Amino acid sequence: MGDGRRLSAQPAQYKQLAVSGQDTSKAQKGGDAFLEIEHQRPRFRLRGTGFVRRGWDRISWTTQDVEVQYASTNDSRSRAWGAELMLRGQVGCPRPATNVIRRRSISRTR
Repeated sequence: MGDGRRLSAQPAQYKQLAVSGQDTSKAQKGGDAFLEIEHQRPRFRLRGTGFVRRGWDRISWTTQDVEVQYASTNDSRSRAWGAELMLRGQVGCPRPATNVIRRRSISRTR
């Protein structure tokens, strides 16, 4: 079982700076947290993971045809969350056994 929390910052990329007309733009910031739980038996292992991420001072962008257009300011926020459940195990006699993996994931970004 594990959990964690983290804060991060990412400076603007060259194309984003070129649009803003500034030498430096505010860094895009974010924070995330996750939780991982695992249960193990001799013939199977069950593992679950969940995460949530929030971002602020993001540089928004739009697309027209194939061109990406960046905003000139840090004007947006973001959030994402997700979960994953994985079951690994052996089916059949101990020799020869077949390994089986079943995995389901769900995530959403805004």
